[in-house]
Amino acid sequence: MYIIVHMFLGLSEERRVKNGRKNMTFTNEQLREIERVNLILLKKIMAHRKPRGNGTVVPPVPARKTSAAINRARTDKTIEKDNMVSC
Repeated sequence: MYIIVHMFLGLSEERRVKNGRKNMTFTNEQLREIERVNLILLKKIMAHRKPRGNGTVVPPVPARKTSAAINRARTDKTIEKDNMVSC
């Protein structure tokens, strides 16, 4: 199997070398035009990107306590209070 695939790839490589094309779907001229248009589009996209800012750092938002953590703390306080009364 490897030999057959290798032979096929070798033939396509020979074909590419014969006609001087980099791509079997598009001609070299079409590839240059596609690259040129892609570069123009990339520059337009980069121009619309938001600027990075002036270096000010926004402090992170502190994490909110979950309802489970609040209920657990409430239960712990109740148990601690009950233990203090029974002593």
